[in-house]
Amino acid sequence: GPTGIVATAKISGLAPAVIAGVVNQNLPWQFIGPTVSVTTVGSQRLTGVVAAGLGHGTADFYMAVDIDLCYRSGGNALINFAGAANYQSTYTEWLPFTHTASGTVVPGAGIWEVGFCIRHRWSTTALDVNDAINGWVQVTN
Repeated sequence: GPTGIVATAKISGLAPAVIAGVVNQNLPWQFIGPTVSVTTVGSQRLTGVVAAGLGHGTADFYMAVDIDLCYRSGGNALINFAGAANYQSTYTEWLPFTHTASGTVVPGAGIWEVGFCIRHRWSTTALDVNDAINGWVQVTN
């Protein structure tokens, strides 16, 4: 089809009240908050940006987390947009500061669940001062 935007889906809602942490370098990605379902055909591209308010209730403590956008078909494992090495590692604080993930990927044809994802794999301290998640994902030719 012609070059341009085929569809835009809004991602908006609340992050979970508690996101448990585990010290496990092999922890898989997990969605947090709302996701959307989008359909691609051929070589269409998914492009998106989502911001999430994440924090924990421990003062004077910076905690690392990995963030990205992820997609999957059916109940399969999540695939992050940035790939194995290019995701963002960021630090959460004692207030729900905004953390933004953006990216683009060509997943092939399919029906995809897309959303903000996290790997909370560096600490057992829970993220328990979380806020809204807002953004969008587009399907483009």
